[in-house]
Amino acid sequence: MSRAALVVSMVLAIGGCSAPSSNHEPGRSLSDAERDGLLRSWGDGKYDSAGHPFGARVFEAETACSPRTGEAQAEGWGADPDDHEGGLLCTLDIPDVSPGQRTLNLRLLTQETGEYTCPDGAGADECPTPPEVLTLRVLDASGSELGKKTVRHDEFRKPMTYQNLWVSFSRWQQSAIKVELTWSGLAPVRIDYLELFRSMRRAVLSPASGVLAGGERLEAQLIGSPLPTTVELSCNGTDLADVVAQLTSDGKLSTDQTEFRTVLQGALAPVLEQCSWPARLLARGRFGASYEAARTTYRQQPVACTFEPNKLRVLLTGFEPFPATSTRDNSSEQAVKGFDEKKLGPHISAMRVILPVEWDVAAAMVVDLVDRCKPDVVVGFGQGRSSVQPETTAHNAKSSSAFSGGTPDNRGILADGPVVAGGPAKLETSLPAQAIVDALAAAGINAGTSGDAGRYICNNLFYAIMHRVQSGPIRGGFVHLPVISQVGEEDRQRLQTVVETVVRETLALDVTRLFEADFEDGSTQGWGIIGSGDGVGWTLVGQGGAGDSKALRYFDPTFNDYGQQGGHGATKGTATTGYISLPAGKRALLSFDLYMDTEAGKQYDTLAVEVGGKEVWRKDGPGSAVAQKTWQRVLVDLTSLAGQTVQVGFTFDTVDGHENLGQGVWIDNVVVSAR
Repeated sequence: MSRAALVVSMVLAIGGCSAPSSNHEPGRSLSDAERDGLLRSWGDGKYDSAGHPFGARVFEAETACSPRTGEAQAEGWGADPDDHEGGLLCTLDIPDVSPGQRTLNLRLLTQETGEYTCPDGAGADECPTPPEVLTLRVLDASGSELGKKTVRHDEFRKPMTYQNLWVSFSRWQQSAIKVELTWSGLAPVRIDYLELFRSMRRAVLSPASGVLAGGERLEAQLIGSPLPTTVELSCNGTDLADVVAQLTSDGKLSTDQTEFRTVLQGALAPVLEQCSWPARLLARGRFGASYEAARTTYRQQPVACTFEPNKLRVLLTGFEPFPATSTRDNSSEQAVKGFDEKKLGPHISAMRVILPVEWDVAAAMVVDLVDRCKPDVVVGFGQGRSSVQPETTAHNAKSSSAFSGGTPDNRGILADGPVVAGGPAKLETSLPAQAIVDALAAAGINAGTSGDAGRYICNNLFYAIMHRVQSGPIRGGFVHLPVISQVGEEDRQRLQTVVETVVRETLALDVTRLFEADFEDGSTQGWGIIGSGDGVGWTLVGQGGAGDSKALRYFDPTFNDYGQQGGHGATKGTATTGYISLPAGKRALLSFDLYMDTEAGKQYDTLAVEVGGKEVWRKDGPGSAVAQKTWQRVLVDLTSLAGQTVQVGFTFDTVDGHENLGQGVWIDNVVVSAR
């Protein structure tokens, strides 16, 4: 088929799938058309409650536009190929636009999207070009074009979900502008509103966050109008006004101004001399009644690999506060910093790294850590949603323009394009997203999976992680957390539960159970049990197990203690499993449930675990404190014994015959696994 025929058939298919205007479902709530999650997290005065920039002039499409085609719909002005001819969908005259840089943004959606791919065997000139659905033009009073942008049908990411079509332009004098939106007539569309606002007023810092090699030059820019007079610097919250003044007097810093820009520049090292490390540098300037700021974080050396040997390695990342001026918490930073892996057992070692909110910089840091530190699991956390959302799909696209007017990162940078040039359009998470959601729901935490992490820094990081770990043994993914402006103690506990659940459910994957005994069949077949011969020792009992009815217990059945009432002296007994083959090249783990009602302390009433003739765990030994009269889960790393065939032995020794009136020891749910 020729290119022309392909395009014609594609256009006909678009028109044929369109719903007639009588079926537009004017009462549809558009539940998928929520505002950008990022806007909801900007609680620092940048955006109002409706998602518009403060000071924006907002024009509702159904009342402000002067169209030549289309019709009024429930949430704006729309058009459908079955009922309307292509043409001007909206014209709008806006008077008295003041000087400076402006953005004109349309909020719009389509009811359907399409996939446009080359057919097998087709040449480059036979690949269909997705049709352009809308063209937005901004003209000055004389009719000269100030800006233009088109949107193709395939650029609508999700049906019935609002997105932005925007144009930025500059005015050098106060005058009127004209807006023209032309519709091709090829796909149904709807415009909710247009908004005009001053844009690109920002602070920009160089160099980017990272390790300083020495000799770098600082460049702090304030871009926009009204023109600020000074660039203010602080480091880790400490004002550097005196430092800047002295360095300027010494000729090491200089300030240059143009009509739309102020630049402070010079050697970076002297500016940071009074900073602690890592150094969070903040540059800000006043624009009228508000401040714009940029922030970077500098280090003297790369983040060190701190994983403990012979343990499962979990790399967790969160983000610094966002935007740069924010004085509020970032819930992802607090979640990662507050995570205590010890609650999951001694076999896990976690690294916690807080990343700058910067295009590609955060992603590069994590890729470097994956390469150097070789984690088993890497999970990025970010904020911006109303619930916990494990992301399922990373998209190879980054776009500051995904948010109204263009959104700079914390450094002040805007970015568009692929995350990885030539990479797949999408990459899927290797975290058990649904299992995480189910476990969180069981813990009373609102959660659900998400198939779109946006096109901002979170997705930038998510895609970079998945591109690095794809087709390898490392499991990776990204989880969005709710926005919590000030994280309190109750919030910390819930965030701990979230991170703990993500890690636990992920580590549960790829596990092979080599041996397990819950004793529920009422048998100890395969176990070797050696006692003192005085009626005290390991016995299978029909009650008191961890979460079930049977367990292995060390006690005196006659007196229900472990020897004192029966007049026994010191007793000792061992319960040993059959032979277990630990595979070579894998991490092996022993876990069991334990209940002890005995003397506390190290000297008496000891419990030890031997594997392959080697003691691997002891009650109250290093890192193995045991609480009395409560069930607890014990985990023991057996990786050093990989490749061997071993037995697991549990030995309880009273050491003497005194104070043995407790109920003894229970062992249950013994599991040996490998991954």
